[in-house]
Amino acid sequence: MTVKMRMSCWRCKNGDCELLTFADRPSESVSPHARRTGRTAKLVHLFGHGVGGKPGERLLKRLGKPVSDDTILRQLKRRVDARCGAVTVRVAGIDDWSWRRRCSYGTIVGDSTLSTLEQ
Repeated sequence: MTVKMRMSCWRCKNGDCELLTFADRPSESVSPHARRTGRTAKLVHLFGHGVGGKPGERLLKRLGKPVSDDTILRQLKRRVDARCGAVTVRVAGIDDWSWRRRCSYGTIVGDSTLSTLEQ
């Protein structure tokens, strides 16, 4: 889907001005530098929250809005960050494991505050 917009653009005649050109701001439905509208971003978020990355990618492709699973998960993280803000972690739990012996390893870091308070 392509959105075409007509914008006004002006040149600054002041030689001391850092910006040489100015343009109108788009309406509230379009964010600056955004690759999708707010409605589409919300749809991607809802599919990611409801079914996850890969299934959401397949469903959105069938609906005519091809989005990768990484983009769906990134959209979920962006919404959580915007909603929650910074969180202070007092106790961090770290766990290491091996997927296959001497080949590949995994590490997970989690907030252990709740489990520490319950004990």
